[in-house]
Amino acid sequence: MEKKWIITVTTAMALLLFTSQVAAGFDGYGRTGAPRADCPQMTGYWASELGLTETQMDKLRIMRQDFIAENNAVREQLFSRQQEMRQLWAENYVDREKIHAKQNEINELKNRLYGKTIDYRLRMRNEVLTDEQRENLTQMMQDRSVRRGYRDGGPAGRRAPGEFKDRMGRMGW
Repeated sequence: MEKKWIITVTTAMALLLFTSQVAAGFDGYGRTGAPRADCPQMTGYWASELGLTETQMDKLRIMRQDFIAENNAVREQLFSRQQEMRQLWAENYVDREKIHAKQNEINELKNRLYGKTIDYRLRMRNEVLTDEQRENLTQMMQDRSVRRGYRDGGPAGRRAPGEFKDRMGRMGW
């Protein structure tokens, strides 16, 4: 009886530890509900490491609100086109030309959003950060890429985009 109790308690603690780690992994940039253009370098940990002033944080908040308001219409159009694409794929007879035309519309909207996101992030870096903060940000991002394994191969031989490592060779086949 005591052995079963110990196993039950140990299992429950392990499960609790595991779920808390998983839940912590979903917090932060990219979490559900986060604006896609919300730049991780300018919030939370990054803001404290860069030493952003309250004035800078206020400017960033205003810029983000403006960015979201400015792009809501495009995001709605994108969502609508994606729904239309799903409907096209759900039809009995799938028309190749309609699919291609709808995908082109989706790609155009995505490209417009990506372009605006790039402009938004550049404005944050160039209009809000000081020269020293930009240098620190660059160093932090380089350090981050090393930790992720893009410089030296990292875990399981992960390489920077564009580099290829034979997977079969890694697996010993």
